[in-house]
Amino acid sequence: MFRFVFLSSLEPSQIVATRVKLLRSLRLALQCSSELSLIVFNLWKQFIRHLSTNVDILSSMMLQLIASLLPFHEINFEHFQELVLLMLNNISNSQIAAIADDLLLIPQLNRMDNIQTKLNKCKKLHTTEVTDNQTKVKNDERTLLENKFQRLITLLNFDMVDIRLHALNSLENLLKTNRPYLLQMCLSRDTVPPIITRLILTLLERCNDTNQNIRFIAINSLGEIGAIDPGRIEFRKLYSKIVTSTSLINRLLSNSNSEINTDDLKRCYFKLYSQEFALELFAELTRAFLAADQVRQQDTISYAIQECLKFYNLNLSDDNEKVKVNQELWAKLNQEQQDLFKPLRTSKYVLTDETNLKTSRSQEAILKQLTVKTYEQWLTQYVPYLIQHLPNNNYYHLFHSCLFAVRFNSSIGSFLLPYVILHLIGENLGQDVLDREIKALIFYSNQYDTNEINPSSDVLHQIGQSIFTLIDFLLLFSSLNNIDPNEQAKQINQRKRQPAQTAQQQQLPQQLNPDPLNIHDGTWNNLGITRIRDYIRLLHTDLSLARIAFKYDHYTRAYRHFEMYSSIEQQINITHNSEFLLKLFHRLNDQDSAYGIIAVRDMKPKQSDHTRTDMYEEILSYELTGQIDEAIVAYENVLEMNELNQANLHLYLGYLNNLLTQQQFQHTIDQATGIIVQYPTWTNMLNPLRIEAAWKLSKWNLLEKFCSHQKENIDLSHNEQRNESSKMNILHDLNVSKQFEEYVGKILCQAKKQNREEFYAEFRLALNSLMGPISAASMEVGSYQRAYDYLAKLHLLKDLEYYILKNIFHDDHSIMIIDNDSVDDVWSQRHALLPPNSKFIEPSLALRRTLLLLDDIDHSKQHALEIGECWLHSARIARAQNNSLAAIGSLMKANQSHPIEVAIERAQWMWDKGEKDRAIMSLKQKKIELLESKTINEGNHNENRLQVSADLKAQVWLLLARYSEQNSPHEAVFEMYKQSQEAAPHWEETHFYLAQFYDTLLSSCIESDPTSSNSNSTTTTNNFLSSTGLSLENKLRMMEYIRLAVNTYCRSLKYGCDFIYQSLTRLLTMWLDFASDLAPFIKPVPAPTTTTRKQQPSTTPTTNLPDAAQIKQHGHAKLSEITREVSSWTTRIPPYLFLAAFPYMVSRICHSEDMTSKALNAIITQVFAAFPQQTLWMMINLYGSSNSMRRDRCIAIWNEASNIEPGLHDFVVEATILIKQLDTLCMHAVAYGQNKISLSAHFKSFKRSYANQSACPILIPIQSQMQVCLPPPPVRFSLSTTSAHLQQQANNDLPTESTVKLSAMVNKQGALGRTTNRKAAQLGSTTTGINKMPPKTYYDARHQPFPDAVVTIHSFEDSIDVLSSLQRPKKIVIRGSDGQLYPFLCKSQDDLRVDSRCLDFCHLFNKCLKKNSETRRRQLNIRTYAVYPINERCGLIEWLPNLCTFRSLVTKFYRQRSSNFSEVSNREIKVYGNSKDKSKEARFNDFVKLLAFHQPAVFHQYFFAAYPDPNRWYISRMNFVRSTAVMSMIGYIMGLGDRHCENILIDTCTGETVHVDFNCLFNKGLTFEIPEKVPFRLTHNIVDGMGTLGVEGVFRKTCEIILHLIRDERELLVSVLKTFIYDPLVEWKSATREEVANMKKQQIEGGEVVNMKAQTHVRNILERVRGYCTDELTGKRVVLPLSVEGQVDHLIQQATSNELLCQMFIGWAAYL
Repeated sequence: MFRFVFLSSLEPSQIVATRVKLLRSLRLALQCSSELSLIVFNLWKQFIRHLSTNVDILSSMMLQLIASLLPFHEINFEHFQELVLLMLNNISNSQIAAIADDLLLIPQLNRMDNIQTKLNKCKKLHTTEVTDNQTKVKNDERTLLENKFQRLITLLNFDMVDIRLHALNSLENLLKTNRPYLLQMCLSRDTVPPIITRLILTLLERCNDTNQNIRFIAINSLGEIGAIDPGRIEFRKLYSKIVTSTSLINRLLSNSNSEINTDDLKRCYFKLYSQEFALELFAELTRAFLAADQVRQQDTISYAIQECLKFYNLNLSDDNEKVKVNQELWAKLNQEQQDLFKPLRTSKYVLTDETNLKTSRSQEAILKQLTVKTYEQWLTQYVPYLIQHLPNNNYYHLFHSCLFAVRFNSSIGSFLLPYVILHLIGENLGQDVLDREIKALIFYSNQYDTNEINPSSDVLHQIGQSIFTLIDFLLLFSSLNNIDPNEQAKQINQRKRQPAQTAQQQQLPQQLNPDPLNIHDGTWNNLGITRIRDYIRLLHTDLSLARIAFKYDHYTRAYRHFEMYSSIEQQINITHNSEFLLKLFHRLNDQDSAYGIIAVRDMKPKQSDHTRTDMYEEILSYELTGQIDEAIVAYENVLEMNELNQANLHLYLGYLNNLLTQQQFQHTIDQATGIIVQYPTWTNMLNPLRIEAAWKLSKWNLLEKFCSHQKENIDLSHNEQRNESSKMNILHDLNVSKQFEEYVGKILCQAKKQNREEFYAEFRLALNSLMGPISAASMEVGSYQRAYDYLAKLHLLKDLEYYILKNIFHDDHSIMIIDNDSVDDVWSQRHALLPPNSKFIEPSLALRRTLLLLDDIDHSKQHALEIGECWLHSARIARAQNNSLAAIGSLMKANQSHPIEVAIERAQWMWDKGEKDRAIMSLKQKKIELLESKTINEGNHNENRLQVSADLKAQVWLLLARYSEQNSPHEAVFEMYKQSQEAAPHWEETHFYLAQFYDTLLSSCIESDPTSSNSNSTTTTNNFLSSTGLSLENKLRMMEYIRLAVNTYCRSLKYGCDFIYQSLTRLLTMWLDFASDLAPFIKPVPAPTTTTRKQQPSTTPTTNLPDAAQIKQHGHAKLSEITREVSSWTTRIPPYLFLAAFPYMVSRICHSEDMTSKALNAIITQVFAAFPQQTLWMMINLYGSSNSMRRDRCIAIWNEASNIEPGLHDFVVEATILIKQLDTLCMHAVAYGQNKISLSAHFKSFKRSYANQSACPILIPIQSQMQVCLPPPPVRFSLSTTSAHLQQQANNDLPTESTVKLSAMVNKQGALGRTTNRKAAQLGSTTTGINKMPPKTYYDARHQPFPDAVVTIHSFEDSIDVLSSLQRPKKIVIRGSDGQLYPFLCKSQDDLRVDSRCLDFCHLFNKCLKKNSETRRRQLNIRTYAVYPINERCGLIEWLPNLCTFRSLVTKFYRQRSSNFSEVSNREIKVYGNSKDKSKEARFNDFVKLLAFHQPAVFHQYFFAAYPDPNRWYISRMNFVRSTAVMSMIGYIMGLGDRHCENILIDTCTGETVHVDFNCLFNKGLTFEIPEKVPFRLTHNIVDGMGTLGVEGVFRKTCEIILHLIRDERELLVSVLKTFIYDPLVEWKSATREEVANMKKQQIEGGEVVNMKAQTHVRNILERVRGYCTDELTGKRVVLPLSVEGQVDHLIQQATSNELLCQMFIGWAAYL
């Protein structure tokens, strides 16, 4: 009653000002007994009425108020409802509509009809469709789901536990009821949507919540989403988009964070007096206060806030009148904080129970104290213990004021812990307190047994992660604060010169000098920084940290600690730690690094006491490189030589684990049982292996028997424990790795018994076993990568739960099945989320097989087909991993249900092994069986199997034809291809490979012609008509092959686009080259007066007249037929397919043959009419070309497209104006010293704004908007072979909506059925009949090739930055229609067409990288960007953020080594540079001296400094190594030179290398005055950045993979390079006068230029691809082509040779 009177006596303004504090008290009032409910009701009613005086505040607090009232719902339902209605009636309908969706997420409100009706009514009245820049947002299912996710993410970060809990419950239900849409969102694109990544990150954070229920539901929700392949999540966007939901330390450690993105800003957060730190501290205290649910917690936090306000001069007490209030800091607090802090600015809180603050200063670690059972207990004891070690002066009063609050709120302790440790070590007071916890962690990591005294494994995981984060924090501090190496010497000299002081004067410096901080501003001096660095160095004097990190599953951290240890110990021998590294790379799944370890391992025999280590390394190397058969043999040999005893237990565990990998499950059970009989104490270790083998065999009796065994602890003596600890705890590691499989076995056992209660109990135990590691991983930035192994297990656990509840317990309600049609596909779609790695796919397949057998209670084999599909998939995985035994076993198990598929897979397995004859014979035998069988399943089965059999028959014929090309007559092979084509006419593959066979026959005509081998001329398929070295008969035959090949390539495009980059490019090349070769015969051109002998074959035929007449007659007929065929196919396939080869088509726009030119230009016109926004930027160089014919034809195409689509006329006008304006801007001369110009001042006629609704929008040409999204390939053999799928395939040649969705989801591509308003988003893209697909085609007319909303130019920013480089390029900024800024570089006096073509080549190669399994698994990629030449003089380049030149990054660390680095370095470099006239030996000696004494390798330091987080460090450095390798090989093949330190950039967010300036192409560097003799840049700093292994391992393996791929795809890649031949991009300066004159004559007469120099360069590229090299040291050319491995080794030796590097031009900076 007193409180009611007190509340009534307050003014409304007073209640509003103190609402936060009052709300805390009112929440506590809800805990009163039910008898007082009426008083509580009146208190709340009065409080709400006072708040209603400010409706904005009431509206903003609505969710918080309702969540606080939820306990009252159980006490008095009517009063709760009345209070909610009171709040809703006091705010406007628009305010209700804004929060209606959030309120409806609360289940209690959903059950109140009157409240739900009111919310829905307001929502309906005030919800309008938003229209922005002619883009209408459609509320389809996916959009609505994304909006719900976004709201829930906001609620998941709410301060109140109740709201977070309700949001998580709502999210879990939402995920379950929207599985199809969720899977479609995750699988529809190469990368998952940003909303899903944000949701994953938020859930990972909630896995570390203080509330146990929240952690459990968050884990469940992550399982519902599934273990999405990390390669499909854009981590840079994932960690940079979310800044408010992550902890401060994680934001500091994330170098891609958009909020704290500079080193200077990061340094501010290390200063206790800074506003940045103060704001973070107050935010943490505010969250803690709002989350407090007890009076004592509120009071302790209030005291902490009160004292912190005093510390920052924000209080208003009488004692502080003379101190000026920090108004600037107060203004930066948000309104909620100011309202909360206002009463605390004058409060008088004091500590009354200070005895509880006193902590024993025991020398024992807090972790070892018996009271520590949870992570929160450790934190709330450890932080106060540390704070009491700090001196109690004014500066550290901040920490002492929070000491008591830490005991009640672990989040405050987590926030303060890194700062307390930092200042303790800086004060030289606390090194031992952290050391003791680390040693305690080491102690527990060596314990095998778990009991009630020791902390649990989950707690140790979290504590270990916390300690590791502290070390990261110290490392970040060290990297941000630099010490001048000469400053200490200066200070010493100054002290020597100072006069002697008295004793009293000497005392003061003695007290101040040890202080590491400047008291006035809180900055750190050299003393504190040195202490921190010394401590870090002390931590890395051995591998203790690396081994602890390995123990607690943080493998990237273990690797980084090893690298830091090796950087400190300069002469480290990798071979001494090869066993540890091999195990580490095994856990990281990094086979490439393992190959590097094996390569650099010392081959000298080790001492006798290291024989065990040698054996370990050999077996580990087998396991890691996928040689499981060899590993098993090695295990067996070792076990035969050793008796069975305790010391060899790890060998048996490893042996049995490999047997499981090879799917020898029964053998595993027998072996493990025999060992247990002899050593019963080993049951605890071996029983999990038996359980796993039993459930994978579906032997339920054995499974129940093994699960019933009681676990027995292994009794190891102290010495045995110590010996095993030194062997990396192999026993303990294997036990942990098999714990999950044991849980799965127990769950399946209970499901078999139909024991639902025990099933849920075991399921919850399994979830809890994953919770600890996931919670520990969620405490750092790279949480997803680190937790992925456990997330994959969680994925399987949810699949297990879903299937058992649906098919065993028949509980549809628990799994919330909404769409019954999609239930059978859920597993297949979730399976597609996993990465293409046997480590994750095989367990999923094994579980699927077991569940299907578990469901087959009556042994009717109802799931035989699905089980067989799983075994087939396992066989394919085993074949890809070269796992022969597993592949054979899987094929034998699948043979009964899928005999034809097994025969196909077995033939492929034989072919991969090199047994090609056996593979062909096996397929021929199966072919005979298919021919002898009349109609499969006739009479007994329906048409379903008939259609499947037809597809399988096509597979057999197609595979047999491909294998037989080199071993059988052409007629027989052709017949095989025709059979496959007839069996599956709707397959793209059957037509594509037949077209390739025609292509092969085309080339064979030249090779088989006797006259061709006797001729001196070079005859190819491009110039065979003009060749004198080919018979007329063969020429006529080749014309027919070209016609057949082009026709079949066109037909393949009708049924899919999986091979589009090969088929479309090849058919265009064949068609256009044949027309060019035929043109002189159809329309002879008079011979030029002056020509070279080399040019004559390409201008006038030299064949005799009768042959020429026949060639003209037959050639014209064939060309007409081919042209008609190509033109007709353009109406049968969608126009966006031509975008895949549009740059090549544009380069041939001036084709010399009239009929072909018209047909080609008609195709270009149709594509431009369909997609004007994208194609405009690909054609602007034609419009600005100096070649009048190219420009005229470009204008003609645009005019013709405007006739097709009238709306394009205005668009073309606007585009031409923009092109001219950009040309003027680029060419504008800027005076030196002028760094900025104004668009309005210097270009008054420039049209800056395109925001006018009447203006035609023009797309912003960023690369992401220019990439076409092709439809996914069809799904023929899914893992869910149900009768519904078979019926669908049998009855539908066209994909229906449901099959389209399934195809999109399984193949991780865009959904074919998505619809958007293309007319509004993209001008002119839904026009003409070319978009209307005829009935029989693969493509869905609803497919969106550019599914994302188009961002168009809104306006140009007025300010233009002018760069200081030679050509003074200008940086312009375009504001998009989405409000974002898009910078571009306007470059003049440079022909960017070469850059554009090179990037087209790189873009196409990226497509190859995505299709190849090896490159896709390694996520290899070339970082490209958009380049648009306006004409031959200037162009536009997309500006990439976060890039730094390699020179700037390296010199930064050189300057840290010495203050006068520049002076000394320049002097020594001049000595080296002036030695060019000296002998090679003298130049070599000067170069080596420069590297050894003044320019040592330092680049490894960059990755330690730039990426403090271990996961980011590992990923970024791996990106650096792999991107360097990819561009090294691509650059070598293309002859890319001038790779100096300014042309190689590093992305500071991802670590990738980005190359710019492609002008020095085709080995042009060899023609320089000082030739560039190295094939690519691989200097000592580049190698140093690759880590301890250097060029071995990842770099070498990546180079080999890339070179293999280049050789496999050489025809496709060369087709892109041929655009250089028909576009005069290669500099004419290097051509002879006759060649230049001839090219100019071609421009005048024919339009299309044949650049002879480019033809030579393309031939040289082909030579390099085939393996021909030149030794630059000797100048000799390799006679025979090298293998891929040999060529890579040769190139690496050349690139790293100091003999060649010392001869490079001084500006190339070989010394960096």
